[in-house]
Amino acid sequence: MNEEIWQKPQTKALWYSKYEPTEEQLEDFRTTNRVLIQLKETKELATMTLRNDDHVKETVRKITQVVKEKYIHEVYGFFPIPFTPHLMLSHEDLEKNNTGKVVLIPCFSSWTIKEDKAGSKPVFYQWVHVGYLKV
Repeated sequence: MNEEIWQKPQTKALWYSKYEPTEEQLEDFRTTNRVLIQLKETKELATMTLRNDDHVKETVRKITQVVKEKYIHEVYGFFPIPFTPHLMLSHEDLEKNNTGKVVLIPCFSSWTIKEDKAGSKPVFYQWVHVGYLKV
């Protein structure tokens, strides 16, 4: 049997962070058959100051729009705490997902575990599932 025929399709992963991915993170994407999509637009969104819930809602809306337009399967990066309620699922979300009325896009975050001094390159812990975008 030709193994190339049976390879799992690549997963399109959107990068949402003001930081560039580390070599370790890039290797993780390669070894897990993910294509990392890095866009200027999402980097700009990640660097915005979120001053209130309206800013948070608008940022989540814009990320969701990119996910729709680019047919993204997963989102990786740094999700600020105010995103949490927007990434949680309700019973209604699950019902809509089961009927095909909404697609749930998993979001994964890493966090800084070490930063030696201001301006130095941080060391990141690898991915934790933090919720879903509802597309």
